[in-house]
Amino acid sequence: MKKMFLLGMLSVIVLVAVSCANRLRAVEIAMGTNEEWGVLYPFQEDRLWGYKDDFGNVVIEPQFRGARDFSEGLAFVVIGYPEIVQRGFIDLTGELVIPFPLGRLDIGDFSEGFAHVNKREWDFERERPNVDSTFGPYVFIDRTGQNAFGREFREVRPFDENGYALVIMLNGRQRYLHRSLRIVRNRPR
Repeated sequence: MKKMFLLGMLSVIVLVAVSCANRLRAVEIAMGTNEEWGVLYPFQEDRLWGYKDDFGNVVIEPQFRGARDFSEGLAFVVIGYPEIVQRGFIDLTGELVIPFPLGRLDIGDFSEGFAHVNKREWDFERERPNVDSTFGPYVFIDRTGQNAFGREFREVRPFDENGYALVIMLNGRQRYLHRSLRIVRNRPR
């Protein structure tokens, strides 16, 4: 009888713990605070993309022509079907918070609070960039869509977990950009 009682109590404790953990995870996902879980996942239905949570619940209805994974609470999407009418980053509610003109190319995901954007414009009639160079210029934008560092670069890489991004300056020199706005020659170890 004692063993049955202990087994029953242990079962109840496990069920309560699992239930609390699942509830906490659902709250973190809804608030967008649990980045390691991916927050929301893109899915496609009838040629349009939307977003689901970890439990398969539709959080943002399918309405996008293209959609990327969320990164730091923002996801890059292409709006409009069959014609593209807008591109930019949406937040966890599906609201467009950083719009881009249609001609911009190579827009990176957010990393350490910044995303890189290639400022070349696309010539749709000739199907090529409007500039002769195949490089940049690139800028890093912040979560408001503004040029965060006030500089342009020939090439860039995303920020790493230590807050450094490899950049090629317009003069061709390789440097490291720190998220605190400093440019250094060598990346500290």
